[in-house]
Amino acid sequence: MAPPQQEAGVTRLCLPARIDAVMAARAFTRPRWGNLFGLLGRNRAVSPNPDVSPGALPRIERIWTPAYAIKLAIASRRGPGTVWVSVDGCSGTFALFERAGELAERDVSEYALSPTLDEGTAVAAARRGLLQYILRRRGQGHKPVVEAVETILPYHAPVWVLYYRRFRRFIDLAVVDGYTGSPMGARAKQAVLNAIIADHKQRRASTD
Repeated sequence: MAPPQQEAGVTRLCLPARIDAVMAARAFTRPRWGNLFGLLGRNRAVSPNPDVSPGALPRIERIWTPAYAIKLAIASRRGPGTVWVSVDGCSGTFALFERAGELAERDVSEYALSPTLDEGTAVAAARRGLLQYILRRRGQGHKPVVEAVETILPYHAPVWVLYYRRFRRFIDLAVVDGYTGSPMGARAKQAVLNAIIADHKQRRASTD
């Protein structure tokens, strides 16, 4: 299921899209366990040409996925400090975030998904995720304490999506991080798919 086209000229806070279409096409066909060490790539040529017909498969497309960059204040025996974390705007997946300094306003002409998590839910996930991360660290004494939320920045991250036919019958997709060029796992793939489906339903409901 391909997402609908979005109007051009929308300015959003985004991570830089460091991976272009040619690099993404190579990443999708690079031999690795996820594509049977290149066998799937040889069976389906991935064209980086953006003018491929919308109904033609396989094809790739860059979309933008929503997330929240959240700056949390912490207190420890070393004194006060802050930690940036990221929460996916659709799946709620937590991660430490070292790219806050690279966020900038960018003109996005491609399709951008809307978040399904509100800020309150994202903050709760950020607190819970950071607390679990702290508790998993070695040593039990003098653990940092998560305190106030200092900053919340909704942003979008670039993701390349490959649409293809599996066993010549079923339409499937694969995803590559548009910032690092790394293949994204099954959880990220499912989150993107769920977000696209939810966005389609929301758009249909708004036009009924």
